[in-house]
Amino acid sequence: MKIQNTYSTEEFADQVGEKVAIIRTFQIIAWELNLIQSDQLLTESFLPAWDTAQQLHSLEGVEWEDAIRFALGKVFGISVNPS
Repeated sequence: MKIQNTYSTEEFADQVGEKVAIIRTFQIIAWELNLIQSDQLLTESFLPAWDTAQQLHSLEGVEWEDAIRFALGKVFGISVNPS
């Protein structure tokens, strides 16, 4: 098993070039979906979900929260109800 890099909220924001507030929303939704514990750092396994959410928001105009929920569900194979 490969050990994955972990990122604080600020490090993840720097990694993906986004505002910390949006990454906090990403973390909260991941926690609500039981993908992380409330105090857990994000790992590189969340980067594909972030890429999908960012594309949905930027290219298709989907609201951040809906884009994040959809992307996390898609990448992690879980059923997600819209907010």
